[in-house]
Amino acid sequence: MLILTPAAEWQQLRFALRAGRPVYGSELRLVPTSKTKDGVFLTDLVLRGLMEAVAEAPGNPWASTYRLTPVGRYACEYGEYDFDTETSTCRLPVGVEAKSVGATGRLDGTPKVLPVPTAHKKRG
Repeated sequence: MLILTPAAEWQQLRFALRAGRPVYGSELRLVPTSKTKDGVFLTDLVLRGLMEAVAEAPGNPWASTYRLTPVGRYACEYGEYDFDTETSTCRLPVGVEAKSVGATGRLDGTPKVLPVPTAHKKRG
């Protein structure tokens, strides 16, 4: 089932991507809300396969460091991922391989900017 990435989750994934290094859990709490005060969202991101723990501090998700998985990089670039309801994990959409997802989240061979159609031409 194809799922759109929620806005708050997308912002956390983009922050981790732009950091270019493993980030602390405390850095991923971009907006202090009641949903992010206990750090369960970090555990949820790891369990669903969007992020992985690099250095885990037992019992303290704020002190642990995390990095994006290929699924997380794809989700922060394209805003969607495939969700397996049986295992409750995220995966790449059908036809996309992990090795084709680049460091920026873009698929290999995809241009940075898509060409703009020239529908309006000046008449002279």
